[in-house]
Amino acid sequence: MSNESEFAVVLSTSPALDGKNILSYLGIVAGEAFTAPGPTEAALEPARTAALAAMTAKARAAGANAVIGVRLEYQSPADGSGRLIIAAYGTAVLAGGMEQPPGFNAPPQFFLMLREQEKGPFTEEQLRELLASGHITPQTLCRLETESVWRILSKTIRLPAPAA
Repeated sequence: MSNESEFAVVLSTSPALDGKNILSYLGIVAGEAFTAPGPTEAALEPARTAALAAMTAKARAAGANAVIGVRLEYQSPADGSGRLIIAAYGTAVLAGGMEQPPGFNAPPQFFLMLREQEKGPFTEEQLRELLASGHITPQTLCRLETESVWRILSKTIRLPAPAA
């Protein structure tokens, strides 16, 4: 069983994660590191790695399983030391459809079959909204993210009794 220090956090320079549903935006996270004086290409890599590791640790502590929009910036401090500051920053998120942080109980995700195409994922709340708006019916085919079997919606989630 993984402990929190072993938990992977996905880093992406994109503002979204392809095929993944963002469940929660947890805020901006950042990490910084210094190079040795007179930085060379060989000295930059360990500092970049340290800045990304510091940012990732902050994301993990916030309960994130990904950081999107990751950027790196390089600056020379005004102290004349010849070192560089490398800053890594991005938005910590909790995304569905991927490994979840320890202790996280994600709400179930559902897929719908609409016009012979699979659509989703959707939360149960989103399914209820689609049903209330008339975009889907109790007979619409759906499946849980973790299953391959399609069922009608009314047999998958508890629906309110029809109005009398």
